[in-house]
This record gives sequence, structure tokens and C-alpha cells, in this order.
Amino acid sequence: MLVHLCLILYNAICTFGTNIDANLELVQVLFRHGDRTPLEDEASLLPQFNNSYEPWGFARLTKKGMIQEYELGKILRERYNDFLSNMYRPQNVYAYSSNTDRTIASLQLVLAALYTPVGEQKWNDDLNWIPIPIHTVPRFLDILTHSRDCPKYLQKLKEVFNSEYMKSSQLDAIVRATNENSKTQMSYGLFFGITNLLKIRVE
Repeated sequence: MLVHLCLILYNAICTFGTNIDANLELVQVLFRHGDRTPLEDEASLLPQFNNSYEPWGFARLTKKGMIQEYELGKILRERYNDFLSNMYRPQNVYAYSSNTDRTIASLQLVLAALYTPVGEQKWNDDLNWIPIPIHTVPRFLDILTHSRDCPKYLQKLKEVFNSEYMKSSQLDAIVRATNENSKTQMSYGLFFGITNLLKIRVE
């Protein structure tokens, strides 16, 4: 199971104070991408719908996902407006995304809502937007999101799946019932893929 925690946005290079009256000096925001179309292996579970994800394709932001991320940028602007400068300043912002199209697009949308061009930054009267650099690295080098290569993560995931909580859950009952009454061998990962696909289809 690979989880794309994806996006990190830093503002300022400072440290927090230690007393209760400390001023806000640093904001770090970690967030996931918006709603997406199915991954290709998810879509293969219901192949009759494989042509219904155009023009986006697989694993891309949907229009709803785009709206979610843009709204997140507006929320961050409202919450931290007294802390953030109105004008985008490169020395105060470091924007990082995992190297997938949906996460990069999500960060672009958040930044578009967070910073609009001010004064000399305005370059197009018909487009209230300013390009802000986004940093990323190839996925195999990304230690923040490449969980499949982390032995500790895999061990903890195994412990969760084998825990008494999971074994007594409704999810485990569904998985066992499916395995007893179907030729398809269900796993937690496959179940999550199916439910995610159905959720996307409903929305």
C-alpha cells in the first residue's frame, strides 16, 4: 500500500518560541491531493467504466478535487492572513510536492488561491495568477512518501491488519465472507481499492 501524503508547504525559515506568549513564526502545512479519478489498477476492477474518466485519465484530479484544493488555499489565506505577506516573496515560501501529477496540480491550486499577483507582480490583466515554483524529486528518492520501501512502515501496517481491532471489525467480516463465498480472494488492500472506486463512481 502506497500512501501519497504528498504536499508540504513551508512559509518562513524560523523557529517557534517556547513560551506561551510566543509569536507565530513558522507555518508548515501537510495535506493530501484532492479527489481523483481511479488508479489504473482500481479501474481494472470495473473495466466497463474505463472510458468514462476522460478527459482526465487515471489518477488525476477531478473538477471536484480542483475545487477542494483551491478552497484549501483560500482557507489558509484567511487563517494566516495576518502572518503571510500579501505579495508572494520567494524567500518566504518553499513549496514541495511528491512527484505525481495529482499532487503537483493540487499544490498549484492551493498556491493560486494563497497568493495572487500584487502591484508589479501583475503581468496579465486577464489572468489573476502568478507562477510559484514547486519542488519535487523522483519518487524513488522521496523518503517522505515512498512508504513501500520502509520496513518499519510495512511492519506497522502488518501489525494493524493483524490486530484484534481489525479482526473484530466489520471490514474483516466482509473480507472473510467474500473469501468464503467467492472465487475472488479478498484482501484489505483490494477491499479499499473497490470501495474507493465505488465512491468515485457515485460522486
